[in-house]
Amino acid sequence: MSKFTTGLASILTGLLSIFPSFTVSAQEVNSYQDFYLFCSHEAFYYKVESPDCSPFLNSRVVELAALTRLIELEPNNFEAYNNRGRARQRLEDLWGSITDYTRAIELNPADAAAFNNRGLAFLEVGYLAQAIADYTRAIEIDPNVANFHNNRGIARIIVDDFDRGCFDFVEGSNLALQNNDTDNYTLAFRFMGLYCNEVAERLPQRYEPVKR
Repeated sequence: MSKFTTGLASILTGLLSIFPSFTVSAQEVNSYQDFYLFCSHEAFYYKVESPDCSPFLNSRVVELAALTRLIELEPNNFEAYNNRGRARQRLEDLWGSITDYTRAIELNPADAAAFNNRGLAFLEVGYLAQAIADYTRAIEIDPNVANFHNNRGIARIIVDDFDRGCFDFVEGSNLALQNNDTDNYTLAFRFMGLYCNEVAERLPQRYEPVKR
């Protein structure tokens, strides 16, 4: 197993363990959170029993077709490209999503979300340097989004850049705490617990530990 695969498996184990255990049998998926937990490749890898994903996937196909029609009518609509990129990503057309995000960035190079989204797609196809570069650009455009810092932290941890990855999680946790963003705070704090103990003394400890 490659370093990337091993690292990604560890990351996904951490992510999935944030959520409570689920027992699912043929129930309908009707939210993005459920889709990523139960229908994605990673969920199958960790042997989460799959519910009925087809209605949700069918609606994503309809969404993709509608966005394609919109782009035909408005070829310079950067939001449509960004949204179609997300739709393609949900259907695991990762290179198609990267193409759409790239077009969205060409049309609006100040859109931090498009850089972050393309970074997520690059991460999924294993292009870690490109993912880190996109997250960095998203942070340069909008440094106050916890999710951007956490995403870059994950990519840096995968490539064994623990010092800078842990610093990203500290920044992500601080921003999440300031913005009452419980999900990103929990994610950052958990990753710090998993990967940052050895470098914790060198990090600026501005976050408050979760009280249990």
